[in-house]
Amino acid sequence: MSQSYSTLSSSYQRYFGGGPKLSYSHRAFSGARPIMGGSRVFVSKNRMLGGGSSYHFSGSGGGGGGGGGGMGSGSYSYQRVSGLGSGAGAGAELDFALTDAVNTNFMETRKTEKAEMQDLNDRFASYIDKVRFLESQNKMLTAELDRVRGQGPSRLNEIVEAELRELRIKVETFGGDKTRLEIERDNLADDNERLRLRLDEETQRRIDAERALAAFRKDVDDATLARVDLERRIEALHEEIAFLKKLHEDVSFVLLIFDSAMIEQSKNKALTWRQALREVRTQFEGLATRNMQEAEEWYKMKFTDLSEAATKHSEALKQSRQEIMELRHQIQTSGLDAESLRGANEGLQKQLRDQEERQAAELAERDEMVAHLQAELSHLKDEMSRQLRHYQELLNVKLALDVEIATYRKLLEGEETRSVVCCALRVLCPSNR
Repeated sequence: MSQSYSTLSSSYQRYFGGGPKLSYSHRAFSGARPIMGGSRVFVSKNRMLGGGSSYHFSGSGGGGGGGGGGMGSGSYSYQRVSGLGSGAGAGAELDFALTDAVNTNFMETRKTEKAEMQDLNDRFASYIDKVRFLESQNKMLTAELDRVRGQGPSRLNEIVEAELRELRIKVETFGGDKTRLEIERDNLADDNERLRLRLDEETQRRIDAERALAAFRKDVDDATLARVDLERRIEALHEEIAFLKKLHEDVSFVLLIFDSAMIEQSKNKALTWRQALREVRTQFEGLATRNMQEAEEWYKMKFTDLSEAATKHSEALKQSRQEIMELRHQIQTSGLDAESLRGANEGLQKQLRDQEERQAAELAERDEMVAHLQAELSHLKDEMSRQLRHYQELLNVKLALDVEIATYRKLLEGEETRSVVCCALRVLCPSNR
């Protein structure tokens, strides 16, 4: 505004010397529109002493266009003082001659200024169109900014929160499954350890039974050897008894033969020989009887001892056989238990391996899902940062547009002020003529 006023003042000083003392007062301006048709200007002229004159003009304008109101009302006044000393008539003639000489240049200047004003009006119209376009763009960007600000981040936050809630639920579920699987693994390990201890006990019992069986076999062999020895001794005693019986029969037969011979040869001998023979015979019979009794008693005693020993050994053998059968049954039972325990152990180990493999697969799947969700979360964060950058760019564009609109508004106010001054000069120039 000050630049336009200084340009007008210097132009007037170039053609009128000292120039008029121009002062104006601007009551009210509003909007960003130039002075349109329908304005009125009132001018009054007063003569002053010494050849000077003073002008006062006032004007009132109509309403503005679409962007705001036009110029409301304003009053302007200026005073021109002549620089002549004395001789009012001659000074007046000189003043009018100079004015007529300068009017041609002033009209050319007015034409140039008119062309400039038309150019400025065209530029101003283009500025108005550009401002309207920028305002529409600003409204669109503001609406988009509000939409992005109201919907974009909140929706992304809701999506991220939902994903995080699902991830937390899955992590809690996986944690519960992991705890349950660890408890099952510990239980299977305890069962496996208990079955291993039982298998070791059964194996030790089997080893002890095999050792006892070996000892019983040795006892059975010893009992068998003792029985064979006793049978052999019984056979020897039977042979000895048979030999003694045969010896007794032979002795008896010899004595009978001797008695017969003695009777046949010594029928005539004395009775003493018969008595002696009878005594010898009695002695031999007593000796044989005593030997027979002793042999029979010894045989009975030995037979009783051997029978008792055989009975004892038979009972021990029977008991050993029964114990052997029981041990064999226990060994078979232990073997079956060991086989069943071994099968159960293998089944538990296989189940444990399957459980570990399934748990490892679930952990791998969970890690893959967590990695996928983390990648998706990172993508959402990148998208959010991109939206924020876009929002910042839109905000910067909005600020730049606001600054540009403010600049255009200032330019429009300056053009409006310059148009008012030019209008005032147009009113003043015909009066100077």
